[in-house]
Amino acid sequence: MAALKEPAGDKSGRELRAEMVLARVTVNQVTKHTGYSQSFVSQVLNDKVALTMKAQQKIEQAIKELSE
Repeated sequence: MAALKEPAGDKSGRELRAEMVLARVTVNQVTKHTGYSQSFVSQVLNDKVALTMKAQQKIEQAIKELSE
């Protein structure tokens, strides 16, 4: 799979969700990789919660690593 090309933190939940689908990464895999709750990751992917840059980067990195 292609690596993230944009700097971490620049993607919307919709863009992250699209990457997950293309990479066949599940919310459950992201929660286990990041330590965040399934509810939190879901809210991030649906743009329902304001994030710190650190949380955004951690979720983006998890998706990238799990897609490789």
